[in-house]
Amino acid sequence: FIYYDFDVFDDFDCDTAFLLGMIFTDGSLYEYSNTGKQFIRIINKNKYLIENCRDILKSNLEIHFVKEREYNGIKQGGFYYLHISNEDIIDELIEFGMCEKKNSNIKFPYLPDELYPHFIRGLWAGSGSIALSKNAIASAFSSCSFEFILDLEKQLNKIGLTKRNINTNKHTKTENFYIKYSVNDTKKLYDYIYKNVTPLTIYKLHQEKLFSFFEEKIMKTPKRKMIRK
Repeated sequence: FIYYDFDVFDDFDCDTAFLLGMIFTDGSLYEYSNTGKQFIRIINKNKYLIENCRDILKSNLEIHFVKEREYNGIKQGGFYYLHISNEDIIDELIEFGMCEKKNSNIKFPYLPDELYPHFIRGLWAGSGSIALSKNAIASAFSSCSFEFILDLEKQLNKIGLTKRNINTNKHTKTENFYIKYSVNDTKKLYDYIYKNVTPLTIYKLHQEKLFSFFEEKIMKTPKRKMIRK
């Protein structure tokens, strides 16, 4: 018997907002060809993130693993996933904007301002990336939906990040759009999305990279001398 917290999207909080962000990036909505019923799969290479999604749902869903294999020289698999077929939860997600073929059609959801940091941290866990060099750091978000990435950029600009152009990734088979931020804006992003983080909504890999970079930078910054007047 599989159980869920059926009120998870009614009692909307920071954990739920993170879960929604994860589903909007790492989740896909499908339909059984024989019955027409819909189901959702949330996929990620980090098992703890899938476990956290399950814990937010307060469910006993089985976590599946697909081994990494190579097909025609291309590596596939090596990820964990949840299979959600509960109609009530799926209906709730559709109301928030989840859809089939979401890559190009998904819309940025309307949420209370205080929940956007947690939602965007969920997006960050799914489609965020970090590029590190010795003295610099850059962060980026990507999406196949131009409208979605445009609204995300507007939200980040609203909270103080520099206005950015939407770029097109020319190295992907399907059309893909991204926004990229340099050091100062990455620090603002870090402060924004990791404020009031909860145990179930942390993305360890990116947080550790960001924290170590900025802490090291602070330690190396020479202290300003006080000038007596």
